[in-house]
Amino acid sequence: MSEPLDHQIVTGLSRLLRGISRQNGYRTDCGRIVLDEESDEDLTQEDAYIEVLDEDESVDGQAAGARKSVLSLVIAIHQATDTVDLAARREARRIFADIRQAIAPVAKLASTSDWIRGVIRVEFTGRSLFVREAGSRFYNPELRLRVTFAEPHHPTSP
Repeated sequence: MSEPLDHQIVTGLSRLLRGISRQNGYRTDCGRIVLDEESDEDLTQEDAYIEVLDEDESVDGQAAGARKSVLSLVIAIHQATDTVDLAARREARRIFADIRQAIAPVAKLASTSDWIRGVIRVEFTGRSLFVREAGSRFYNPELRLRVTFAEPHHPTSP
C-alpha cells in the first residue's frame, strides 16, 4: 500500500524544492538543504535551510467513495543573521520567487493528476516576511500554500 496522500504531498514538495539551484536556472541555491518529516539532517548553527511544515488539514467534503481535503502547508526559510536588514529581506524575496517558480509547473499539473494522483489544486495563500523567534539567530520568513486533494475510501475487509 502506498503512503497517505498528505505525506506524499509534503515529500513531493520537498523533492521539488531540492532542485532549486543557480545551476538549474534559479536565483538562489536555497534547495541545498530542505527538511520535511522524513529529514534527518545534521545542521550547523550557520546552515540556511528550508523546511516544509504540515500545519493543518481540513475536510472540504465527503462522498460515498472519497473525501476531499485541504492541506495547509508552511514553507519556512531559516537564515542565520544577527539583524533582519534590507539584504536579508531581499534574499527572502528571491527565495520566495524561486519556490513559487519551482512549484508553478505542479500547480498547473495538479488538476490532471500528473504530479501526485488525487491532488486537485495547489495554490499559494500568502507569506510573512517578518518572522523571527525571540532569542533566535534565525530569520524565518514563511510562504503559505494550500493543497486540495481527494483521497478515495477503500472498503474494509470483514
